[in-house]
Amino acid sequence: MNIKTCIALLILLGAVVFVPSTSADTYATFQTTRYYSANRRYFVEVTEKKRATLYRNGRNARRVWSRMLPEFPGTLFVTNDGSRSVIVDRYYGNRGSPQTPVVILLDETGTQIASHRLGDVANLDRTLQTISAAHWCGETKLSPDEQSLLIESRVLRVSWDECRAKVAPHDSGKCWETIPYQHLKFALATGELIERLDLAVR
Repeated sequence: MNIKTCIALLILLGAVVFVPSTSADTYATFQTTRYYSANRRYFVEVTEKKRATLYRNGRNARRVWSRMLPEFPGTLFVTNDGSRSVIVDRYYGNRGSPQTPVVILLDETGTQIASHRLGDVANLDRTLQTISAAHWCGETKLSPDEQSLLIESRVLRVSWDECRAKVAPHDSGKCWETIPYQHLKFALATGELIERLDLAVR
């Protein structure tokens, strides 16, 4: 092995050693994604340019509406009749800002009928937070009759302050555990938050 080859290998190994580690908040680049209704009769396609388009599915998909989104969706639901689309949180994270819209409802024309901010649906004092997001929700789904959006919000089992004061270093994993906090119910017809049921948190 000649000297030039050795030097090249050393540079390559050095680059590998000094590459900074990737945090848990790193996301892959968003790619065009289709979000289907349960019966697959409708889907919303979101492109890399944040354009959302609702299609009626079939041999030749028929466009129903198209609009720009302020951010990429974290989760997107479409009802079986295509009359409602619901965006829950953001693909790249909500940054823990209480003003960030995290539940957005669109009607049959793609017009926004309701928007709910993070601070209105989450207990940010007890929510697990990382650099890019407050991880405020667990199970999220449409009700079987598709009249409601159901979200289970979550909080830390042990608050950060309590964790720092009482949890031993070898048990620090407990500081990241979350538990159900509230059951939230949104009416798809109006977009209103119509039920907030407290769940056992201890």
